[in-house]
Amino acid sequence: MPSMSKQAIERFLAGPNLARIATVKKDGSPFVVPVWYEWDGGCCYVVGTATASWVENIMRDPRVCLVIDRDDPPHEKVIIEGRAEITGQRLVDWIDIAQRMVVRYMAPSARAAYLEEIKNQAMVTIRVTSSRITSWVEPKS
Repeated sequence: MPSMSKQAIERFLAGPNLARIATVKKDGSPFVVPVWYEWDGGCCYVVGTATASWVENIMRDPRVCLVIDRDDPPHEKVIIEGRAEITGQRLVDWIDIAQRMVVRYMAPSARAAYLEEIKNQAMVTIRVTSSRITSWVEPKS
């Protein structure tokens, strides 16, 4: 399987791809949920509802794996294995990143209503620090 170059990984992670984050449940089994993410070149950030089961999993066991992939050709994927840390629980801690994610993932007409809806929820910012990043890109034919 051909790997992506560092520059290709950075370009790919800057796109509006959906991530899937795998966490470890109490019984040791995996739990996977789709999330929006932001990549800063070294860490991946996600925002979640504080009471979501996957967030509770992270609070108990910080080991996570993120898969970011593309369904359309050329098929590409980046896998980020690492540890997650809750870095903010106040509105000021997560609203800036949520605003950037909304611009990246939502239609302009839906952004304001979505931000208004979530601003009073108990949300958390989670930073995933990678211990290993692997990638794959479909070979050119």
